[in-house]
Amino acid sequence: MLLTKTAQTIVEKIMSAIKINVNIMNENALIIASGNKARLGEFHAGAQRVIETGKEDEVSLEQSKRMNIKPGISLPIVFKNKTIGVVGITGNPQKIRAFAKLVKHSTELMLEQSYIDEEIFLEARARKSFLLNLLLEPSLDDEEPIAMRAQMLNFSLDCSYLIFAIDIKAYSVKSDDSITNQERFMETLCKQFDTSLSLHGKATACTVNDYIAIMVPLQKESSPAKESLLIANVIGIIRRILVFLPTSSAKIGFGGISRSWKQIGHFFFRAISAIKMGKVYDTPQDIYYFENYLCEATLAQIPLNERKQLYVAVLGKLLNRKAEHLNSFILTLKNYFSSEMSIKETAQSLHIHPNTLSFRLSQIKKATGCDPRTFSGAFKLKLALLLMSMDREYLTET
Repeated sequence: MLLTKTAQTIVEKIMSAIKINVNIMNENALIIASGNKARLGEFHAGAQRVIETGKEDEVSLEQSKRMNIKPGISLPIVFKNKTIGVVGITGNPQKIRAFAKLVKHSTELMLEQSYIDEEIFLEARARKSFLLNLLLEPSLDDEEPIAMRAQMLNFSLDCSYLIFAIDIKAYSVKSDDSITNQERFMETLCKQFDTSLSLHGKATACTVNDYIAIMVPLQKESSPAKESLLIANVIGIIRRILVFLPTSSAKIGFGGISRSWKQIGHFFFRAISAIKMGKVYDTPQDIYYFENYLCEATLAQIPLNERKQLYVAVLGKLLNRKAEHLNSFILTLKNYFSSEMSIKETAQSLHIHPNTLSFRLSQIKKATGCDPRTFSGAFKLKLALLLMSMDREYLTET
C-alpha cells in the first residue's frame, strides 16, 4: 500500500530537482500526492489505464485539448513485482519523455528505501520492547514465548551480555514541554548508542524510566582479556556520545556480564545500584562499577532498623557530639580509611599535623571503644560509617 505521507515526500524531492509538476496516484487511480495541492483526491484517468495494463500512458497536447485534461506521461510504480501505484509527470510528452523513466526509477528507489527504513525502525522498536521485557526479569512461565520472540528478532539467548545503565536525570532539556522533549532527547541518545555500538554486534539501547539501558553481546568463548578490552571500548564509545553533556550530568553504571538472559534484568539493576552507591561512597566520576561496591550492596540487604542499631552500637557517644565535631571525626575516619590507615597520608589530605591526627584517633577510641589503629577497631568503624551513610544518604537516592 502506498502511503500518502511517503508519496508526498517523494514528489517534493523529485520536484526540487526537475521543477515540473509530479503526481502520484494510488491503486484506485486517486491523486494522493502532487506539486499542485488543488488536485489531491482527484481521479486520474491515465493512471487507471496504467493500473489496468501495467504499461505507461501518454496524453499528447492535442489529446489534452480535445479531452480537456492535462498533457503528460504516467508510468507504473512497481514494488516487489507488483504495481502499487502510478507516477505522472505533467507536460508535453515530447519534452519530458527523456527523463520520465528516470522519475519512475527514482520514485521506486525512494519507495524501496522508505520501506527499508520502516523495516529497520520496526525491528529496532521490537528489539527495544523485547529488551524491556528481559529487564523486567521474566518468570520461568514466560520462557517459551520469549524464546520464540528472540528467534524472530534474530536475538541470541545463548550469548553473554555487557549490561550498562546511564543516568542523565541531572541534565534537563530547556523547553515549555520539558517532559516530552526529555523523552525525545533520551530516544535520540538511544539511537546514537545503537548506531555507534553496531560494530559490536546487535547492541541495543532503550529508556527504562529515567535511565538508559544498554546491552552489548559478547562473542561466544571470549577470553577474560577480550572481555576487558570490549568493556573498555564500549565505555569509550559511551563517553564520546555523552561528551557534550556537563560532567556532573551523566553517570554510567556497569552492572557486569550477564551469562544468562534470565539475569539481564538483575545486572541492569546492579548497574543502577552502582551509580547510586558510587555517588555516596566514591569521589565524583563518570562511571561506577558494581563490583567495587559488593560490600555496600551486601549491607544494603540488612533492614533499615537493624542497620541503625548496628552503627549506633559501634559509634556510641560519638553520635552525641555537636554536629561540627561529629562531622570532623567522620571526615577524619573517611580520609584515614581511604589513605589505607596511613597517618602521614591522612594528615596531608586533611592539612593537619600528624600529632593532631593521632589525638583525634585517640578521641575516637575513647568515645567508641574501637581503636582505629588496629584491624579489629578499624573494621568496626568502617562498617559503622558505611551503615550510617546508607541511612542518611543512599536510601534517599532517587
